[in-house]
Amino acid sequence: MSERSAAEWMHLHVATLFTRDADGDLVDVNEAAGAAAPVVVVGHTEDGVEAWFHRSVDASLRAEILEHPALVDDVRLGAPNPQEADFVEHLRERIPSESVWSGPAYRFPGTLPRSAAALSITPGKVGMLQRYFPEWVADAAAGRPISAVLSGAHAAAICASVRGNAAADEGGAITHPDHRGQGLAAKAVAHWAATVREGGREPLYSTTWSNEGFRSVARQLGLIQYGHTLHVG
Repeated sequence: MSERSAAEWMHLHVATLFTRDADGDLVDVNEAAGAAAPVVVVGHTEDGVEAWFHRSVDASLRAEILEHPALVDDVRLGAPNPQEADFVEHLRERIPSESVWSGPAYRFPGTLPRSAAALSITPGKVGMLQRYFPEWVADAAAGRPISAVLSGAHAAAICASVRGNAAADEGGAITHPDHRGQGLAAKAVAHWAATVREGGREPLYSTTWSNEGFRSVARQLGLIQYGHTLHVG
């Protein structure tokens, strides 16, 4: 599915993370009982910069935001936009904003071997989550795609579909503190991505600039950065 343009990957990413109304405006975080979506999501790709707004944002504020240099300057995909801090400060003067999220977004290579070191946590295997990830038992029992690398009989690292729709799933990886530094997350992510793709959906992966561990996973797996996003509000 790599024939998508970078902008199309970004559109898929945003559509996976958030619900939207008939006009395409953001409504909620795409999960059960999801909170309100951010006030603005900015997506940078080699094709340019786009912004998506919460449906509560009026036309005049949208126009003002779209004129900010952060949305028109050249983009460096390997690092945050140099105008980002100023952009966030600009927004905070106009909207109540406690939440800021910024980081790279990745797609997976066309050929994606399933890691033999991991397995799917099917409803019949939820007991493997009890020791380190009990909060994920209900999701696994309901059939949410979750892949795990075991330590003995227990999942020590997992990757799960944290948001999804009919076209794509966004993955989130967790390694228990007792098992970090062993490369387990990359194996769980690789297995999860293969499982999602076999189910007919596209696996997606994103993280923050400050999360070096998850950025390292992306490098280990040869993931392809198609852009980066900034969520404010």
